[in-house]
Amino acid sequence: RLPPQHDPDIISCPCRSGLTYKECCRPLHSLERECTSKVDVLRSRYSAFSYRLIEYVMRSTHPTCRDYREDKVAWAKDLNKGGMFDSFEFVDLTIIDDDDENNEGGEDEDGE
Repeated sequence: RLPPQHDPDIISCPCRSGLTYKECCRPLHSLERECTSKVDVLRSRYSAFSYRLIEYVMRSTHPTCRDYREDKVAWAKDLNKGGMFDSFEFVDLTIIDDDDENNEGGEDEDGE
């Protein structure tokens, strides 16, 4: 959840893209647009964890991920209580290599 004193039009996005939250991850969190690259997914999930956006974290977790759970209510409760949100402080996101330029379809070199 966004801290109430913050205006998404002026605060920097937690993913450190250099854009405001409104320009960067907010449209992804509010489903106004979809992720089109791996970097979009990474940035939007980082920001969602930073702002405790449980629905988005769950919605953007792939079913093959070890954190994915069919029981969404129990999963949300775990996240909200002692799960990821209270176990970590999200202070920085650094993207070392953005290979999405050559891989816009979201498939890796093996076609997966």
